[in-house]
Amino acid sequence: MGATVKITSGTQTQVLQHFPQRGFQSSSEPGLLFGVGQAKQIEKLEVIWPDLRMQVLENIPADQTLALKQTEATATFVPEASKQAPLFQDASKTALQGNTRHRENQFSDFDVEVLLPRMLSTDSPKIIRGDLNGDGLEDFVLTGAAGDADKMFIQKNGGWQAIKDWQPAADQNWKRPVGDPDADGDGDQDLLLGAGGNEFYRGIEHFRLRYYENQGKGVFKNVPAKVPPAKGMISCIIPGDIDNDGDLDLFLAGRAVPGNYGLMPRSFMLLNEGAGQWRDVTTEVLGNLGMVTDAIFSDTDKDGDQDLMVIGDWLPVMHLENQGGQFAFSKKQTTSPFSGWWTCIEPRPGWRRRYRFCIGQLGTEHQV
Repeated sequence: MGATVKITSGTQTQVLQHFPQRGFQSSSEPGLLFGVGQAKQIEKLEVIWPDLRMQVLENIPADQTLALKQTEATATFVPEASKQAPLFQDASKTALQGNTRHRENQFSDFDVEVLLPRMLSTDSPKIIRGDLNGDGLEDFVLTGAAGDADKMFIQKNGGWQAIKDWQPAADQNWKRPVGDPDADGDGDQDLLLGAGGNEFYRGIEHFRLRYYENQGKGVFKNVPAKVPPAKGMISCIIPGDIDNDGDLDLFLAGRAVPGNYGLMPRSFMLLNEGAGQWRDVTTEVLGNLGMVTDAIFSDTDKDGDQDLMVIGDWLPVMHLENQGGQFAFSKKQTTSPFSGWWTCIEPRPGWRRRYRFCIGQLGTEHQV
């Protein structure tokens, strides 16, 4: 069981593996059958057993049955080394100093929603990039699951060093950082933490946001008074200046209604009122969209304002055109004529200044 047999006959080579089982309590007849046409013999027969022992037989007459035994194999199979150099080499041990292991909390979505197409509570972790300490170098935050601290890494000496205890223990539950805008307009990167996971289907308070204000040099303070007025399972937080007033507004994408997949969650458009204060203008400028997985601001129609591209579960690729701060479905909608399970969207350089986007989806080959 599990042996690989290779025969060479003239210019032809055939390879078969011995796996006769066919599902539960089913099997084909054991043994391997090779057809060699009019050939009178095969020049070479090679058997590689599961323990990598190997035996080779040569000049074997055709039209016969051979019974081979693993105990008769005396050689050792040595795979040929790949001559192609790898495109990337793992530099984690030298470039990353600190704990990078993600620790997922134990929860099965199917215990609550047996008809889910897939689990929603295991979409983490995410990586949020930005210059967190103002030294001109790119740092990042590696998000954690419920009960596991988010990990902040500051770039130093050509690598990244973990910052210990940057986040209070009480803030390590029910959240995932998904945005690092300069919310208060003081020139440094703040952190806005949105709630992820699908566990807490009975309490909306578990899905509140947290706002960490950068005090300078990468020192963060939790400021509840500046938390935007939004709650829910958030898939991403996208900053953009929708009203062209020079500050960053926020789009918060609603992923799903916890414990009720298929119902339409709320997404939020928050207008920056200055000094880290926000106003919910969703009903005025946007409306409901669906189960959003990702989004991006981009001036796709080149009229000087930020339009919104949105993707999600059971959604088409939506192009929302900014019309003076109001968003409407563009008449020049995307060429995708179908809905899908879209997962991510990223901008790519286009030809002659055209906008192009790379959009990922689970695809028809995905095993649900």
